[in-house]
Amino acid sequence: MLRKRIIDDLCTKYATKNDSFALLHLFNPSQEIALADNTDCFTPKAMVRKMEAQLADFPKFYADDNDAILMPDNSIINLHGERVNKKAINHFIPFPWGWNKTIKKRLIKCGISEEIMPSDNQLDYIRLFAGRKFCVEYIRDLFTLFDDEPYNSLLVGRNMRFFPKTDDLNVNIKDPLIFKQLWSSSGRGNIVTDSIDEKLMITLNAFCRNQGGFICDFFYDKTLDFAMEFYVFADGSVEFVGYSVFNTENNGKYQGNWVKDQKDLEQMILNSLDESINLDDLKNAHIKMLKKYLVGNYTGFVGVDMMAVHINDKMACHPCVELNLRMNMGIVAMEVYRRRLRDGSGIGTGSGAFDDGAWRISSYRSPVGDIRERGFHTSLKSCLIAIRYS
Repeated sequence: MLRKRIIDDLCTKYATKNDSFALLHLFNPSQEIALADNTDCFTPKAMVRKMEAQLADFPKFYADDNDAILMPDNSIINLHGERVNKKAINHFIPFPWGWNKTIKKRLIKCGISEEIMPSDNQLDYIRLFAGRKFCVEYIRDLFTLFDDEPYNSLLVGRNMRFFPKTDDLNVNIKDPLIFKQLWSSSGRGNIVTDSIDEKLMITLNAFCRNQGGFICDFFYDKTLDFAMEFYVFADGSVEFVGYSVFNTENNGKYQGNWVKDQKDLEQMILNSLDESINLDDLKNAHIKMLKKYLVGNYTGFVGVDMMAVHINDKMACHPCVELNLRMNMGIVAMEVYRRRLRDGSGIGTGSGAFDDGAWRISSYRSPVGDIRERGFHTSLKSCLIAIRYS
């Protein structure tokens, strides 16, 4: 149902009347570092290029039967791995993992009309809103919707700050802090510290030179990472898609998403928060904020990363750690669960339980024979889906 509405909305946005349109997916997990680069000729590092090549068909886990996938050599395949005639490209609307200048240029070279892609001005907005500097403004605005109890003492994040240079940083700190680049992928580049030394200052100065600053926030006693997933439509509406619960390391580096029923995920979140926190209140507040900032500037999925934390003996919530203006693993986890439930495979007797142990759903194979070489693969183990290198 959501997919049909997405296509209808995109057709309306781009003023096309072709009823046979499907989506052309492109897996570019280097999205955030491409936004940081901000050119139309960005080239990821070798390991990231390897991941994008080995997992190029990753969209098959969330694409529809009529959709297609753009491969690294710019060939197009369907979900069965069969090549699609390039002449059919006009029947597809591009739907990459994330939009940036390099992806747009590549799609234009493939023969896709620029008219059915975000404008250059919209790409600038995507870069702005996906950056953590904007997140500071967003969360301060969000808190104006929660200026009464119990939320005054149950929502944290008010002290998140943007620093354009290290000269403005107070070196006398009492609590552990986390420093983040403005654009980075899957928690990489985060620094957790309880002291500011020369080595840290060198790194932060590099953040300033390369990206124009950095973000600083308290390092909270986290009990759960979760997200609310939304879709922003060109018609001005914002729809809540579902909950996402994921695991990270202490510094925020992403480890994987839980593949469970939405009711189970919601209960995991509720169990980690004070009973006075109403998830619908948070959901409606984010919808209001996304309408304010994104409608007219962005169309697509938005993941609002959040945290459940312990503070002053309370089970509090950080309502916006960052915004992801792209497809994300939370959406993938929802679709994997839905498909496996539909197909009746790997579902245990418990509510939303998988009983298949380790499940490798994608792996890189040698061009000769069927021996898996060392590389990236997607696995589901104990209800946790992740991209791994082994």
